[in-house]
Amino acid sequence: MSELGEKRSDLLDGGTSCPICGYSSDKRQQDERCPGCGEAARTRSLAPFIERGLSGYMGTPPLADGRLLAFAITTAELRMLRPLFAEIVSVSLFGQYGEGGRHQQGVDIRDLSRFPAASFAAVFGILIFDYLTEIRQAMDQVFRVLQPGGLLFTMISPDRLTDGLSPPTVVKTIEAQPDYFSYLPSGTKLVSISVGRRWFNRELRRAGFRAQHLVIPDGLTNMTSDWFVGRKPTEAETGIAARLASGWKALTGAMRAKA
Repeated sequence: MSELGEKRSDLLDGGTSCPICGYSSDKRQQDERCPGCGEAARTRSLAPFIERGLSGYMGTPPLADGRLLAFAITTAELRMLRPLFAEIVSVSLFGQYGEGGRHQQGVDIRDLSRFPAASFAAVFGILIFDYLTEIRQAMDQVFRVLQPGGLLFTMISPDRLTDGLSPPTVVKTIEAQPDYFSYLPSGTKLVSISVGRRWFNRELRRAGFRAQHLVIPDGLTNMTSDWFVGRKPTEAETGIAARLASGWKALTGAMRAKA
């Protein structure tokens, strides 16, 4: 896979069947859940993302044998990601995920101060940025806890994305219902947002990441999944960039002096 650069989007092949259980059909489904395993399109998209969008980075430090900070990771997601990382730290703001007692609740992606700087090789979450407006703050927190060369990879629901540079906008508020976000504490409200794809990519770069947007068509439906990847530059890359910036500043200063 080529180096993460400034591309706005790449289209990855999502296959023609469920990548989790192998179920296939000649007709496109209306229901997004796989009849074979029951997993949603967003979960299924993780498999081709790992194979075609993530695997090229897993053989080199810090990704090789690194630690993954995983937000709201489901059993299916854990099964797919476990072979890639030496340790997976399962966390969420609300709700029980992962494997029982090893899961940490109350972890807010907007405040990761409980974790030391450069303590993770990667940070992952599906539908995490969908429920907050303080996306810049969250990106800065993730950048701090990642090791140089580490990755943020996250999926945002396509129905919350626009094509432009629109900043996060609250579309509605969510409260616990018997069959919808039932794990939310009483009185707690979440926001559901809309945000521009280009805005999100631009803000990844502002935070210091090398950014890329990947689109994965689903093999069973007409849905697509939008994945965003941010790679924290290595120390060598940071040094090169600083030297280039310093050289450019010196050059433009000399040109102004001669003018």
